[in-house]
Amino acid sequence: MSENIRVKLETAVETQLGWKKDQIEVIELEKIEIPGCHFFTVTEKGSMDPYGVDFALLSDGRAISADHEDAASTILAACNASKGLSPTSWAELITRFHLRIGPVRVLYDEAQAQAAIESLKKGGKSFSPPTLESAASGTTIKFCVMNYERGVLSKITATYKKGGSMDVDVWQAP
Repeated sequence: MSENIRVKLETAVETQLGWKKDQIEVIELEKIEIPGCHFFTVTEKGSMDPYGVDFALLSDGRAISADHEDAASTILAACNASKGLSPTSWAELITRFHLRIGPVRVLYDEAQAQAAIESLKKGGKSFSPPTLESAASGTTIKFCVMNYERGVLSKITATYKKGGSMDVDVWQAP
């Protein structure tokens, strides 16, 4: 990470969370690849919180945290990212930056949560790695996530509409 990006991130963290730069640890989120934008998880040193706070540094210089109400839509619009993103980038971005989802992990294959996948199938759903569908009205991503702490598997369907809004449907396995 460049010094310029680090300073922008540290300033945003201090402004939004009150954490000083010597109090934080930063992990770059490499699975979200959007040219010109950068993604990080920031944790407070010594904290027992296993998740931290996710931040996006946008191409226009703004820093958006995951608790921003429309973070996912704002990021997609600011980074001009509605086209050309991989299914992995879509799934990770929505999982980390949409308030109705998270803290969960995106599942990329059935072996990651085999017992929970059986519950998914009993509920009439099927497992699939992140998949994208494009239509005239927008782009839809479908993927499975697992909340390991609660033992809950969910199937997510999120549609980023042409006007910039996002609809998210969360189905939880019984």
